[in-house]
Amino acid sequence: MKFLIKIKHILFVIPRIGVYNFFYILYYSFSLKVGIHKRKFNLGPFVVTTDFFSNVSFEKVKSNLTQEEKELIVHKANGVIENYFQFYNYWFFYIPENKYWFFDPFSKKSLDSLDKHWCEINEFDLNTGDIKNLWELSRFDWVLSLTKAYCLTNDEAYLLKLNALLKDWCTHNPYNQGIHWKCGQEASIRVMKLYNASLLLKTLYEVNEGLFDFVFKHIERINGNINYAIAQNNNHGTSEAAVLYIGSIWLLKQENSTLLTNQTKKRLIEYKSRGRKILENRIQKLILHDGTFSQKSVNYHRVVMDTISFVLYGMQEFKEPEFSAAILLKLDKLGMWLLDLVSNDKGEVPNLGSNDGAMFEQLHELDYRDFRPSIQLFFGLLHQQIIWDSRDVLAPLIWRNIDMSQFKRNYEVINKCDVKDSEFVQLVYKNLKTLVVAKQDNFRPSNDILHLDVFYKGVNIMLDTGSYSYNALETNYFKSIRAHNTIQFGSSEPMPKISRFLNGEWVKVVSGIIAENDNQISWEGFYRDYKKNQHKRKIYIDKRNPELTVVDIFKSSSKGQKVCLNFHLINDYENYLDLTCSDQNGNNIEALVHKGEHSLYYMNKKKHVIASYISTESEGTFTTTLKFK
Repeated sequence: MKFLIKIKHILFVIPRIGVYNFFYILYYSFSLKVGIHKRKFNLGPFVVTTDFFSNVSFEKVKSNLTQEEKELIVHKANGVIENYFQFYNYWFFYIPENKYWFFDPFSKKSLDSLDKHWCEINEFDLNTGDIKNLWELSRFDWVLSLTKAYCLTNDEAYLLKLNALLKDWCTHNPYNQGIHWKCGQEASIRVMKLYNASLLLKTLYEVNEGLFDFVFKHIERINGNINYAIAQNNNHGTSEAAVLYIGSIWLLKQENSTLLTNQTKKRLIEYKSRGRKILENRIQKLILHDGTFSQKSVNYHRVVMDTISFVLYGMQEFKEPEFSAAILLKLDKLGMWLLDLVSNDKGEVPNLGSNDGAMFEQLHELDYRDFRPSIQLFFGLLHQQIIWDSRDVLAPLIWRNIDMSQFKRNYEVINKCDVKDSEFVQLVYKNLKTLVVAKQDNFRPSNDILHLDVFYKGVNIMLDTGSYSYNALETNYFKSIRAHNTIQFGSSEPMPKISRFLNGEWVKVVSGIIAENDNQISWEGFYRDYKKNQHKRKIYIDKRNPELTVVDIFKSSSKGQKVCLNFHLINDYENYLDLTCSDQNGNNIEALVHKGEHSLYYMNKKKHVIASYISTESEGTFTTTLKFK
C-alpha cells in the first residue's frame, strides 16, 4: 500500500518537474548503477605538473582597501600557511598535510575509499558523513586567500603554498577519480576561483600548461554531464553553464599555449557556444517574472548572482556580445529581488530556504551573512551602479580594478511592500519589515509554507531556522514545517516526502493582494494540503502603533488532531515586543515556551526560544499580536 501511495505522489510531480527531466534522472540513476555512464569519463592523471602560477613581479596593490581588510587578508593567508583553513565562511580547522582533501573536521573521520571512479560513489553513504565537509576545501576559497595576500605583500611564501596545495590536489585527485569529481558544480567552483586568482595575478592571458590542463579537464567533466545539472532546474545548471562558457573563452585566449591544439580549439569553441546557450536558457526558465529564483533560497539566490557576476565580468573582459534585452531584464529583476530583502546596515536578509554555506564571491572580507558585496558587484557590472559607497562593500569591484569613476551614485534603497511572483510577500512600515513565504507549485517547494519572518529596527526577532546540514540526524527537523513560523497539523508535513530533496503533492498558496489605507497594511493567503488540512493566514500592520497582528484560521482534516502554531524567536525577544495569542472566542492562550535551534552558518547551531500555541479543535483561530517597544 505504501508503495502505491508513493507511486501516486511521484505521478503527481512528474509534469511539474518536467517529463523529460524526470525520465532523464531515472535513466541517469540507472546508467550509474550498470556502468553505462562510467564509460563516458576516462580515468587518468593530470598530464602537466608544473606550478600553476609562476613568480610575478609587480608593485604591491595600491587600492582603496581599508587597513582592517588588509590585516584580515594577511591573517587568513598566514593561517593557510600553517594549514588552518576556513570552512563555510565561518569555521577554522587545522588540517594535516596528508589529509587535506579527505578529512572531515566535524566528524574527525577520514574517507575510507579514495580510488573509486566518481560514477561509483554514493555521496550520501560515506563513512565520514556529510560529503560537503569533504568538498569544502576543494572549493578553493584558500586560493584567493593566498592570492590576495601575495598581491598585497609580494611575499613569495604565499605563492609557494598556493602552488604546493594545487599540486597536492592534482596528485591525490586524478581525473574523474574520487569524490571531488562527483559534482559538476564543484568542478565549476574550482575554475571560478582559479580564474579570479589569475585575474589578480595579471596572468589571465598567460596561463601556463599546468593551469591550462587543469581547467580544460574540468571543462570536459562539466560538459560530459551537464544534462544532469539541467534536469535539476537549480543553480547547478547555471554554475556549470557559466564555466563552460567563460572557462572555454579563457582557454581560447591562450594563443601561445602549446596545449591549444586545433582539436582542443575546436572542442572549446563548441563548449563556449553550448555554455552560453544553456546559460541563457537557464536564466529565462529559472528566474521568474519578478526575480524569484527556482530554489526559493536567499543563499542560492546569491550563488546565482555571484555566478552571473562571474559571467558579466568575463563577457566584458573578453568583449563578448551582450545578453539580449529580455535576458538583461531578468537579471535586473534577479538582483532587485535580493536587494529588496536587505533588512539592516549589516547586509542581513531573512534566512529563507536551503543554505549550504556557499559564498562564491570571495573578493571581500565581510561576514557570510552580509549580502551587500555580492549585490553591489552584481549591480556594478550590470548597471554601473553604486548602491553602498563603502570601501569594504566595494572590495569585489576594487580587486577587479574596475573604473568606478563614471558609475551612477546616490542610489536610494527603498523598502516597500511587494508581492514577488505570488511567492514572497513583503510588508514594510517604518522600522518594521515582515516577509511571508507563499510558496507556489512551480519549482520544488519546501515545508516552510506561510512562514513569517520579522525584522524590527534591523533585528531579526522572528526567524527562520535555516538548514544546518544536508546529511545529519537533525536534517529532518530543519526541513520540517515545525521549524518555521507557521501552523503544523499533527506530526505530518504539508507535503509527503518522496526523496531527500523532493516532496510530493506540491502545495500552492492562494496569495491575495496587499491592501493599504491610512491606518493599516494587510495581506492574506490560503492553502490546503494533500490531507485536506486548511490554513489561512492574515497579516495586519497597524500604522498608528508599532503593532503587528497575525490571524491564523485553520480547519483540521482529523478530529482531535493537534494543531500547533510555532513562533521561533530570538532569546531576548521580550526586549523588543510583547507577544500575546488568543482563540476565536477572544480567550488568551498560554504559550508553551521551549528551546529550539537555528543555523545561520552551515554546520553551526544556536539555541533560541520557541513560543508554541496548541489547539485540538477541528477548526478555529489563533490571533497573535506583536506590540513592539
